[in-house]
Amino acid sequence: MYDFLARTRSAPHSFYNRTLKIARQDIHEGIWRPRTKIEIDILTVETEQQGKRLDMTSTHLLSVMIGARLYLFIPHIVGKTSPPGTEKPADCEEVTFGDLAKINSGSAKSQKSWETTMGWTELAHGSWSLKRVATGSVKVVDYLPPLNEMRFKPQSHSDVSSPRAKLLITCWLPPVGRPKKRDLLKTKLGDIQLCIDQMAVLTQADVFELHTSIEVFQSTFQQLIITDQSAEDVRKGFEDDADDDIETALGQAIQDEIDKNDNKAIKAGGSRPLR
Repeated sequence: MYDFLARTRSAPHSFYNRTLKIARQDIHEGIWRPRTKIEIDILTVETEQQGKRLDMTSTHLLSVMIGARLYLFIPHIVGKTSPPGTEKPADCEEVTFGDLAKINSGSAKSQKSWETTMGWTELAHGSWSLKRVATGSVKVVDYLPPLNEMRFKPQSHSDVSSPRAKLLITCWLPPVGRPKKRDLLKTKLGDIQLCIDQMAVLTQADVFELHTSIEVFQSTFQQLIITDQSAEDVRKGFEDDADDDIETALGQAIQDEIDKNDNKAIKAGGSRPLR
């Protein structure tokens, strides 16, 4: 079963979902289900943290099958600016009133951060349920990565065929090849867990306990771009994800189907945002 997510080119964007079921790999034929419009609010990122408009807007989406139920997870990434002095320093207990008197108030700077919350919906009886949002948020303060470099990796530490399965979505800053910032590569930003239709941001203690039996959730995410190019101009690109364990995005059956259509181009990647 292959799950496809699509977005219209022009704003305001509309989002659609469609699935392809391959009954037998040797036949190279599949059954396409009707396209379903996702009638919920999906955030599209249009500007950087500094307020500069992006040349190409983007949206992060994750589709996961749990217990024969199709879920769509929607990360919401918003830039925040905290006024000077509102952020609590890590060693504030050791600061005396005398130390505070020596601090020049004019030297204080506002702190910028990315704040990530996770929304989700479920496909039931042919329509998407109302979007719900997880409790809490994941904050990125020290280093603000470009939004297209953030990754959201779904994992499971229980049987995903069960409706009581626990799903862990980890926010990662993947390898980006910065020589001066190699200590930031593969940095985990936070974890969000879904269990029995309840989702919340986890503490570090909770994450440590979960990772004792965690397994990578076997799923494939792809990015589709429809163009007027001929089949000879089709370009396929693959990139490593946060754990360098990229899978083949499309099987031979799907590739054969694409080759029959000379006005489609496909680019396959990890959990990159739809654009």
